[in-house]
Amino acid sequence: MVGVTTIANLNAPAGKQISLYYNLKNQNLGLQQRNESTSQDPPTDVYVSSITAQVGWIENPSQVASANLTGLPLVFGFTEKKADPAVPKQLNHDVSILSPVYNPVGQTLKDNKTIAAVSDGVSASVFFLTGGSGNAYKIEEAVVGQIQPDDWSGTAVIIQDSSLAAYYSEPGVRRIIYQAADNSEIHDYRPKRGYVNIGNTNAKDASPLAVVTAGSKAYLYYVNTHDQVKRIVKSDLSNPDSWGQEQDVNAPKKVSKESQITVISAGGKNHLFYVAQGASDTTFEHIVDNQ
Repeated sequence: MVGVTTIANLNAPAGKQISLYYNLKNQNLGLQQRNESTSQDPPTDVYVSSITAQVGWIENPSQVASANLTGLPLVFGFTEKKADPAVPKQLNHDVSILSPVYNPVGQTLKDNKTIAAVSDGVSASVFFLTGGSGNAYKIEEAVVGQIQPDDWSGTAVIIQDSSLAAYYSEPGVRRIIYQAADNSEIHDYRPKRGYVNIGNTNAKDASPLAVVTAGSKAYLYYVNTHDQVKRIVKSDLSNPDSWGQEQDVNAPKKVSKESQITVISAGGKNHLFYVAQGASDTTFEHIVDNQ
């Protein structure tokens, strides 16, 4: 699984204000600076570890996520647990801040490799799945700076390997998008308050999910059973029943079965990134979608 996430860097020069982070085969983190105005931006600013570098600690394959905390970009992912002679075979891995500093914030079974993050500017949360191996999946939230993660009840039965996406629908209200086992429905879930079915999406099982807000709207991107990118727009952030109908996205290349998708709003457009079928793990399609 190619993990990829984007975050705005408004301090970068014009044309380089989207920071795209991704996991590398040597278990380190890569970075590309991408254009916030156009999709015609072959990456010229690429930062990766050399082939002689020490192998890192980031699980690969796995997803990554990011959030901006008081102006500081945070990247999250899954990392190997510290070796412990008393536990020769670790069943869990850590959910960790990968950048700018390494710090575990939670843990889950190694089979759980999907993640999402969100911030309101003053606090940041990372969401991941717990359970599996015969037990029901739950969504767990770790808030940066808090000691004990919370797990959230009230979801439907979650599909195995469900991706997650998160956004704020109004101040103080976090919502998490996940995929249910029943007919592969996509649900918009408010912790401890319940969920709504977003609608008939024709999403593939364990589809990648990405969401972004702009103005009073939310834009959800996912992959259908033909590996094509689709979207649904929520016309009123605070109204959980305002999700519309499935819409096409002008993304001609199909999404690799191993790729995460990520989206960011910049310059009045949504910028979507993913690895296309047949492309290398470090070549990312850049799609600019109208809001």
